[in-house]
Amino acid sequence: MAYHYKLETLLTVRRNIEEQCQNKLAHELFVLENHKKHLVDLNRQRVETFETFEEKKKQSMSVALFSFYVEAIHNRNRQIAFQQTAIEAQRAAVEEIRAELAGKLRERKVVERLKEKDFLAYTKELQRKAQRSCLISYCMTRKNFASMKFDSAWLTASTRSNACLQKAIRTSTPV
Repeated sequence: MAYHYKLETLLTVRRNIEEQCQNKLAHELFVLENHKKHLVDLNRQRVETFETFEEKKKQSMSVALFSFYVEAIHNRNRQIAFQQTAIEAQRAAVEEIRAELAGKLRERKVVERLKEKDFLAYTKELQRKAQRSCLISYCMTRKNFASMKFDSAWLTASTRSNACLQKAIRTSTPV
């Protein structure tokens, strides 16, 4: 009789949900990194625009061109502020998903601990049955089953090393 965990489907579902949450976290981290790269790019563009503006200021320039550079620098500053807000929002989303993933991980571990306890109970029951069957076969060969009094300490010590018990334990592995 092979071991079968009754809640194996629940464990599989919990594992799948955890994996989906991990994928979602990976995606959100990827989006966060893209936002950070875009912020670096915007800062570089702002510095380049400012340097070009400083060069043009040394020469004579029209009011329209001066206004264009001032507006371009202000526009880059607004874009940088917007990108920083997007990064903070994305960080909050990542932290939320991390917390969700931690909860999913705990739920899966609870079911796995239950599986381990169930398997332990199964192996103990299997040992008990094997001890009983070994003892019965021993007593039947001695033909004094009815007159023999059983001492539980003797029963445990004498049958623990029995080959019948060891074979039963080896053949029952969790699925």
